[in-house]
Parts: sequence; structure tokens; C-alpha cells
Amino acid sequence: MLGDHIPLAFVGLPQALQYSNGKRIKLLGVATSKRSALAPDVPTLAEGGLRGYESNYWWDVIVPKGTPPAIVQKLYDATEAVLKSAPMQKTLHDAGYEEMLMQRKDYLELLRQEDRKLTQIIRDNNIKLQGSK
Repeated sequence: MLGDHIPLAFVGLPQALQYSNGKRIKLLGVATSKRSALAPDVPTLAEGGLRGYESNYWWDVIVPKGTPPAIVQKLYDATEAVLKSAPMQKTLHDAGYEEMLMQRKDYLELLRQEDRKLTQIIRDNNIKLQGSK
């Protein structure tokens, strides 16, 4: 897109912001359910008429199965403290990211929903792995 080879692209907001702020590209919408605090003037895709499409990305901290609940909670508490600290909030914001901390049960439900949604898209569109039959 930056080289004028394609007219449209779906990219992550952090990557897009560095070019939209320089006016090299125009942001048409964000794929989240609500507008981003990092680009509040950019509508959601749903606001633009593409209802039902939502896409997010995340990082997670994973521990081995059987890790004692007290250790899991301690890691969660430490992660939360770091993510909510002013220096980390500034670092994330400056890089174009927004913090979203979820409880384990909510995150597992999100993963289940994403699995169902993407599985349905794959089935509805008869998508095959490249090289598979």
C-alpha cells in the first residue's frame, strides 16, 4: 500500500498509526467493537457498514498445566501491576497499543468464541491449507 501496489490493506492499528499521522495513508476504520482511544476520530468498521466483523489481537502469559492457582494469581497480579503502571501505559500508548487485561475465565471464553467464529468462516468459505487437498 505504501508503495502504491495495492489500494487497501487490513493492518494492525499500531503499524497503521505511524503512517496515518504522517498522512501517507488514510485510516478507514478499526476492527474493534468500539473506537480506539488512540484514534478516536476513526470509526469502527461496524459504523462504516461492515457489521459483524471484529478482529483483535492479544498477547498472553501461559503457564504449564497444573501450575498451582496461587502462583497463577501471583503472576496475574504482577502482570496487572505492570500493565497499569504509568510508565508501561505510556510505553504501550506511544507504540499504538491499548492495555486489555482479562481474567482467565473471560480469556478462555474469548478463545472459545474466536475458535467458533473462525471455524465457521473456514467452513463457510471452504478454506483449505495451502498445499492441502
